[in-house]
Amino acid sequence: MLNFKPMNTKGRILARAIALFNDQGVYQVGVRDIARELGISPGNLSYHFPKKEDLINEIMKLLSEENDQCYKHFFSGEVSLYRYLKLLRSIYNVQYTYRCIYLNIVEISKNMRAIGFDYQAVALRRAASLERIFAMLAEQGGLRPDLDAAEIATQVRFMSLINRFWLSEAAMQFHPLNPEEAISHYLRLVAYHLKAAVTEKGQAGITRFFQEYAEYD
Repeated sequence: MLNFKPMNTKGRILARAIALFNDQGVYQVGVRDIARELGISPGNLSYHFPKKEDLINEIMKLLSEENDQCYKHFFSGEVSLYRYLKLLRSIYNVQYTYRCIYLNIVEISKNMRAIGFDYQAVALRRAASLERIFAMLAEQGGLRPDLDAAEIATQVRFMSLINRFWLSEAAMQFHPLNPEEAISHYLRLVAYHLKAAVTEKGQAGITRFFQEYAEYD
């Protein structure tokens, strides 16, 4: 993550901006702060990013592209609850890397027009991916066959909510914020929520994931 190749001036600006935004907050850091940290002039920075909003827009694009890669990898193989939890773990790690966006999402959303990022389009794309995933999980026998469309839609809404705001809640609950501890906590929360909707086959996939997760930890 954050592999800007080659690490030219634009890449260095983005990498340093993300680090500062993560540490201090998007709206607590100015472009002059970023330039000073990099040892370049504000004019040099503004050549690549005329406004701070342009910088935030580029960071959000990078975040979206990394999430897209996670989904692309998921859909390239079999769909199962085991692999779905692996997908979530990948996404949550990406989100932690770009946590400045999620921890400031309310303020950023107020300025979305100025930033120029089409958040609604991304949100709709993510919701469509979740709907596709849950439909495929039902088809392959991971979810109970008696679940109706409304129940599956509720699962999708719950997952959208968790995926969007787990970091905000984690930042208040975990001091200091340990990414592995926090990600494990919310993945287990997801698994507990899914418990009532899964079949034995689906539960076996969840059990396998957490057995491997414990070995990894």
